[in-house]
Amino acid sequence: MPTCAAPNCTNSHMKGFRVFVFPKDEGRRKQWLINCRRDNWKPTAFSALCEVHFEASQFEEHRLDGKRKLKPNAIPTLFFNVPKPHARTEVMRKTNIALCSIIVSFHSYAKTLDVEMQDADADYEDADVAAVDACESDSMTTESKKSNLKLKVGSVCFAFNCKNHKNAETRKLGISFHKFPDKIREPERYRSWVQNCCHPRRKPSLASRLCSAHFDASYVNRTLDHFQLRDGAIPTVFQLPKHLQVIILPMIC
Repeated sequence: MPTCAAPNCTNSHMKGFRVFVFPKDEGRRKQWLINCRRDNWKPTAFSALCEVHFEASQFEEHRLDGKRKLKPNAIPTLFFNVPKPHARTEVMRKTNIALCSIIVSFHSYAKTLDVEMQDADADYEDADVAAVDACESDSMTTESKKSNLKLKVGSVCFAFNCKNHKNAETRKLGISFHKFPDKIREPERYRSWVQNCCHPRRKPSLASRLCSAHFDASYVNRTLDHFQLRDGAIPTVFQLPKHLQVIILPMIC
């Protein structure tokens, strides 16, 4: 809806005010324009005046729908001492402002939450690697720490208790890394991969990878410069504590 066309008035529907377009009747339209006292200005089809420029007697009374509607012959006369909006209008104005603030805050929070969720998996994986490093740091010499640091550049294998990282060193050893099956197109295979990894309180993300050391040779299709898993491959080779070995799933053909 348009902003009020009266001089020095910025009321609008968005601020909680009722606005009324200029009448099509030439006589009333001319009277509205004269009372506005705007020099060298002609109203358009969208020009309107807000409700504060009309006396209470210019509105229909006792309407069943409770709306404020002008009488057919209503004329605006209040242009110098503009009264404060009535209580209903003030409540609507404050409500609109509050709703706009809530909507802006929600969109801002949604964007922040989306970024945090995208980074959560990477942060969890980094924390897991840091915990493994902390446990081993007491027994390492300076030279061994430097050597292991070179090996731990890249993504770590998702499997529980596996320390293989995706880097140049593992490629030289013939170890490759593979993403998890699509959990929508291959739900059973995806479930087998996750359960066999035996990672407590953790689920793989889109960036998670499993190294080839956890697959039986029958699932390996190896060429001179390429390593590929055969269709339906299930990881079954894991170095797990005894209390976790009982949940390993059999291979699915």
